[in-house]
Amino acid sequence: MAVEKEEYSAPNEALFFVLAYLPLFELLSMTRVCKSLREAINNDILPWLKLVVDRPINCILSDDILMEVASKAEARLQVLVLINCVKITDDGLLRVIAQNPHISKAAQAYHQGGVIKALKLLSKNSHRIKSLKISGIYGVRKEDLETIQSLINHNQTQHRETTSFVTNTRNSRP
Repeated sequence: MAVEKEEYSAPNEALFFVLAYLPLFELLSMTRVCKSLREAINNDILPWLKLVVDRPINCILSDDILMEVASKAEARLQVLVLINCVKITDDGLLRVIAQNPHISKAAQAYHQGGVIKALKLLSKNSHRIKSLKISGIYGVRKEDLETIQSLINHNQTQHRETTSFVTNTRNSRP
């Protein structure tokens, strides 16, 4: 009885479109499936623009690993979601944000502190944060909430003023 050798082919191209929607653990797991997927993931910036860190990787992800993963976005990270990332420190979070000024959506669950510093950093240079979700942080003071609201309001005001200036500049051209 002759044993037929199975032929392996590259994954269907449609699979590559899904990569940008995978949470970090699944994305990293996909790099181990086959060479073509590994190359596609490692050589394409799109899957790295939105980082969602959840179980099971959230308990082992450190500041350095987060920085390494975020660097794959080449300073163009748009979304950063950290859910129960117990080993991510405020300094680690701030380093990632400083290297990725285009973050427009951020979420943190059960991460103590750093939220106001992160929001201040994201609010610099007329950058507009579109969404900020924080949950599970206990002991938040009224002053902290007022600071967050002030930063978000200031950020929205800056965006309106910039948009208004650009519109007026375009309309005043001959």
